[in-house]
Amino acid sequence: MNILGISCFFHDSAAALVQDGIVTVAAEEERFTRIKHDAGFPIRAIEFCLRSAQLRAQDLDYVVFYEKPFLKFDRILMSTLQMFPRSLRVFRESMVKWLGEKLWVKGLIRKRIGLPPEKILFSGHHLSHAASTFYCSPYRDAAILTVDGVGEWATATFGVGQDKSIQLLGEIRFPHSLGLLYSVFTAFLGFEVNEGEYKVMGMAPYGTPKYVEDVRKLLHLHDDGGFSLDLDYFSYHHSVDRAFNAKFEKLFGRPREPKSQFFTESSGYPSYFGDKPSNYAELCRQNQHYADIAASIQQVTEEVLLAMARALHAKTGQSRLCMAGGVALNSVANGRILRETPFEELYVQPAAGDGGGAIGAALYAYHAGLGHPRKFVMEHAYLGEQHSEADIKRFLDGNRIAHEYLEDEDRLLTRVVSALEEGQVIGWSQGRFEWGPRALGNRSILADPRRADMKDIVNTKIKFREPYRPFAPSVLVERVEEFYELKDAEQHYPARFMLLVVPVKEAKRHLVLAPTHVDGSARLQTVFKETNPRYHRLIETFGKATGVPVLLNTSFNLKGEPIVNTPAEAFNTFSKSEMDLLVLGNFLVSKRYTPAAELLPAAKPSMGRRVLIQLVVAVLILLSGEVALRAWAGFFRHSYQRYDSELGMIALLPNYDVVVYGGRIHVNSQGLRGPEFSPTKPPGTFRIIAIGDSSTFGLAGEDCPYSRVLETLLRSGQRPGSYEVINAGIEGYDSENALRLLERKLVAYAPDLITVYIGWNDLVKRGQMEGDASESRQWLAYRAYDVYLIRFWRKVVYAYLRPLLLHVDTELAPQEAVAYGKHVPLAFKRNLQAMVDVAERHGIRTVLFTLPSPLKPEMAPEEIRKLYFPHYTYNLKRFSIIYDRYNDVIRETARADGIPVIDLAARFADRGRLFMDTSHPTCEGHVAVAQEVYDGLLGLNILPTTKHGGSS
Repeated sequence: MNILGISCFFHDSAAALVQDGIVTVAAEEERFTRIKHDAGFPIRAIEFCLRSAQLRAQDLDYVVFYEKPFLKFDRILMSTLQMFPRSLRVFRESMVKWLGEKLWVKGLIRKRIGLPPEKILFSGHHLSHAASTFYCSPYRDAAILTVDGVGEWATATFGVGQDKSIQLLGEIRFPHSLGLLYSVFTAFLGFEVNEGEYKVMGMAPYGTPKYVEDVRKLLHLHDDGGFSLDLDYFSYHHSVDRAFNAKFEKLFGRPREPKSQFFTESSGYPSYFGDKPSNYAELCRQNQHYADIAASIQQVTEEVLLAMARALHAKTGQSRLCMAGGVALNSVANGRILRETPFEELYVQPAAGDGGGAIGAALYAYHAGLGHPRKFVMEHAYLGEQHSEADIKRFLDGNRIAHEYLEDEDRLLTRVVSALEEGQVIGWSQGRFEWGPRALGNRSILADPRRADMKDIVNTKIKFREPYRPFAPSVLVERVEEFYELKDAEQHYPARFMLLVVPVKEAKRHLVLAPTHVDGSARLQTVFKETNPRYHRLIETFGKATGVPVLLNTSFNLKGEPIVNTPAEAFNTFSKSEMDLLVLGNFLVSKRYTPAAELLPAAKPSMGRRVLIQLVVAVLILLSGEVALRAWAGFFRHSYQRYDSELGMIALLPNYDVVVYGGRIHVNSQGLRGPEFSPTKPPGTFRIIAIGDSSTFGLAGEDCPYSRVLETLLRSGQRPGSYEVINAGIEGYDSENALRLLERKLVAYAPDLITVYIGWNDLVKRGQMEGDASESRQWLAYRAYDVYLIRFWRKVVYAYLRPLLLHVDTELAPQEAVAYGKHVPLAFKRNLQAMVDVAERHGIRTVLFTLPSPLKPEMAPEEIRKLYFPHYTYNLKRFSIIYDRYNDVIRETARADGIPVIDLAARFADRGRLFMDTSHPTCEGHVAVAQEVYDGLLGLNILPTTKHGGSS
């Protein structure tokens, strides 16, 4: 069976091929396009995978994409709309990018690969991360921790893997993100986000964590291992070019200029920076401040990861941990997790970032989706393209490059070791290139680790990069414990992939000066004879010659470029730098007898024209869509809603009549549904105003809403006096809207009683981003509702696509159930209390209703299908728990204020047939609601006992 995994459209696009459960080929797109962190559709990586396996597209059984685009777009859309107007640019740019290509991944795969839709599958972003580490690990059961910037909604997940199954037990959701927090500091320190995070990690040892307490002000750690950020310091959730704001700068000072040179007294001043500036000492002090900030965010990041790992161990009891996501590339933190948590073993897959999602998606489909047994362990990362001796010779001869061919491997290795001993820097290109961001001995620059000056030589003359950037030691696995504080090195998989920082033994530091960091640690790579015999023999030969079985290893590339792939790219990098010797397989090219020939790199495709054309096309598509939808306005049921500047929100259009679904909806002159009424209450009338959302507004047909039925019951009953029930339910209203309507409009009608039947839109819309918006932001957000494209999107996605694309989970971990059972919807509670207070100030009595629904923790599949789930969960039990918490808040508010509550939730618990979906009663349901309210009001003894509106 052949399954192709794909990841793309954020950074590090990649493709991977799983054949009968074995990952046979995997590569990131940047290695072929030469665009670092290329995010485009990985067609070249896909072609390479198929070519390597000698497959055609029609030979693939499935193609699996690593995340769910519609769910991710839902997060972007909901987040930007909630942050209007500050998120206007984010919204505009997101629409251009997503509506142009990113949203239509299935169609793109069909077009570019030629595969029928039934063979195209989708995994979740963090589920792909989890699968990429667990299914590649040697463990049959393990805890799983994924942490990155953001996927669809999740930014971190906690889970457990057992054989073929993976269960995610909990998650942290956007905008709360450890990965984005680290990226904010990356931007503040003058580095490129998604590229410079490892520079922050490299800078940290040159600083002192003086600002740890200030960093801790930005986030709050929870007892269960979760955390939340104080968003007042950040801008990334509403800005395209600013990750932090003035409040952040007030705390940490001015951000570092991206183009400024970084050096401190301890890092030294590299020669390629030129002459020392006259204010060198002052610049050192300034840079020391930034190094101290780097040390502080690194320490806090480690603390958060340690807390998450400890909490996960407490939840699962597992002794092994599998990690993935971009944050799992933080090798310093990985070392501390091994040393300072109860976990005994750790596995991190070499491409732990988004690129690795390609492998995870394919493996998840193979094991969890199709049920096939596991038989693969990723022992090494050599999964990329290989170039034959014939390819290398053809390149060298074709470009008239002087070279030497050594067929005997012993002679080859002896020559290379001699060059290393002489202080030469070697470009080493062998076999298949590595999977992931690390060079692990097949596309490496190598040097003598014993020389203290070698770090500066390679940094300044070869890599042309910052002086503080560390190098890795490649060490024979069987001799690790002689030089490094790492017992049983062969068991520690992160060390195979250069993803573990450990202390260097103090007695040996003088022997490995170049790859030892300023704090006495090293990010080592353990080299196994079984997985890379030639590289193992090279280090072994160097060890016999020098007594040090270690080589300085760094990636074979120049600053700003991807690691080399082909012989041409290797020679181009060699000729542009001051490397001394290039080894391509068994071919040697030396600067000593090779002219400084230089191959021009393949021209990078110009993006300007393409982006401009896409932008124009996207705008035309959006405008055309808006015009077409306005011409087809009947698609939307809310033609009777418009923005009301006096209320500052959406309201009903007065004096409006419309017939929909065969029934009439009439909006009276007061802008409320139902018959006309006098704003001044007639004498002797007991006026009730029914406040609510669409469940109160009712279905088509003027006799359908429960308020009309209730009025009929009251007038036909035996109670004295005249009754009037006004329908103040408006579709889409949440508790904040209802409060504003009561304050600014309804109290003027002098009701004797208000009934409050509200909460569904709070529950559905707020989710994890609960919070109040300013009036100006609400004004713009509601104005955005008049954009028909947005209305179309919401209707299509929520009413039609989500039930088809997303699977409803029916299981929930006990720990998560307990956590959600403690959830308190604070904004809803505050608004509900405010409505009670407003009514009391105006002498109006209040009755609260709980929210009736067919929703239950256990439901049959046909019952689940008619439910409407909120955007932040598609889990039945989680939804049910959150729903119960809203009803608890209603009951608690009523109890605290001594006001009556009619418990419709309890009275309709087993009457699901009376509901169209999760919350909306049918017309028959409205009659039942009216009867329950009528009986409840009678039982509460709240109705008048005289014809003048008095009550007992």
